[in-house]
Amino acid sequence: MMLSDPKRWGELGHRAAEAYWQARTGEPTQHPVTTEVADAIVEARADVERPFTEDFLDTTQAVLDTQEPAEPATAEQRGEHVAAVQDGIDQAATVEVDQWWARGRAAYDPADPLTLPQPDTDPQVAAAIGKVRSRTGRDEIRHQWFAGVEQARREATAGERQALIAEVAVDPRLIAQVEGRRPDYLPAVTRSEVKSLIAEAARKAPPLRQAAAKVLLEHRLPDELYERAYAEWERVHGPELTWDQGTAAQWTAWMTMHARRDPLLGSWVGLPMYPRTPIIEIGIETAFEVMAEERPDLIAATADIPTERLAAEMRGNIIPNLPAPDPSELSAQFRDGAAYCALTLKDHPNSKVAYFPMRGWDYTLGGESSSVTCGRNARAAIGALLEARNIALPEWIERAYRPYAQA
Repeated sequence: MMLSDPKRWGELGHRAAEAYWQARTGEPTQHPVTTEVADAIVEARADVERPFTEDFLDTTQAVLDTQEPAEPATAEQRGEHVAAVQDGIDQAATVEVDQWWARGRAAYDPADPLTLPQPDTDPQVAAAIGKVRSRTGRDEIRHQWFAGVEQARREATAGERQALIAEVAVDPRLIAQVEGRRPDYLPAVTRSEVKSLIAEAARKAPPLRQAAAKVLLEHRLPDELYERAYAEWERVHGPELTWDQGTAAQWTAWMTMHARRDPLLGSWVGLPMYPRTPIIEIGIETAFEVMAEERPDLIAATADIPTERLAAEMRGNIIPNLPAPDPSELSAQFRDGAAYCALTLKDHPNSKVAYFPMRGWDYTLGGESSSVTCGRNARAAIGALLEARNIALPEWIERAYRPYAQA
């Protein structure tokens, strides 16, 4: 019958594949429409944009309305098609017949917290997975099961996770890396150290603490951990700012002024700090160099304050709150270079300066082949680029660039 109907020749390949599958696995074959309908309904039900109140029948009808199957030619084919569609609906419904999430949650044993029970340990879940031939449907049942298991593990380990967070957040090794950075910036710099400390704290601990550590390490680390770490850093290092109000105001005003004009810091005002740590650190180092040249009185007035504490003030208070530079400032001529540590001239998109840890700074007027190495002084590199583009050098750049150019 199939060979005599050209409209059904497209089923030959599928039928051959199904026959091979049945011979290898012993599982029954099914109509291609069944798989198509079941997959489409399961995917639609799992869609995060689906209205929460939409029930199964509404989703099913919407899926069927969007499908455009070939019109069966005979009554036999129409009956076969209708049966296949119904089978697909039934298989998709199997995914929602039972609360697989709840069964997974109930299967987790807090007394054995490191073991995640598998779906085949529950006869009802195993039977449902065996019934559903749709790969998407089977995967969705497993997904719901493990989501329930994970929820149970989170509930069982809640207390230990809080204890780990409290312990790690005040570890001196983590606090040493805070350096004034606000909680929203800390993950970019300290995430690896935090994970290492969590793993260390749980390595020889009881199973429940090990399970708690696994939950923390397998998911996004909670904001609370970084907030606690910043609070601890502030508690330990806050008192180191021993300046009087007048010195604090003058120092802050000068550093703010300089950061706005320096392309290393002022060119990307308003953008996130976390991907720009290298250029931020070079910018802070440069700021102290220029302050020593222009305001030695402020250097003397803050001599009793650790330099690292002053640098922390830059990271935590000045740079995050930096106003946009005036159009007349040098930094307004640059934009973020979209590289590890680079700045690009706005009017000359191919002209940029970039820092490389192995060789220092270089600049280019266009193309990698024209790059010129400029050593490790950021001001010298910026000055070299400006002079190559016939752009006037501000005096604070000139002071560092001219000795380099004349060497």
